[in-house]
Amino acid sequence: MDIGALVHAFFDNAGPGSVLFILIVGGACIFYYFLTRWIVATEKRDEPTTPEEQPESMDA
Repeated sequence: MDIGALVHAFFDNAGPGSVLFILIVGGACIFYYFLTRWIVATEKRDEPTTPEEQPESMDA
């Protein structure tokens, strides 16, 4: 049996191929969930300062 047929049989049969596929897709979903939370948390920390802390404009 050549390698291509072995890989095809692994993913074509119900069982180990399906479990591996679900683990990969589930891991990607979890990764993107935590990546999104990290990005949103970083944006919240970079909120603008209060008007008292901002320098005054000299354009007036």
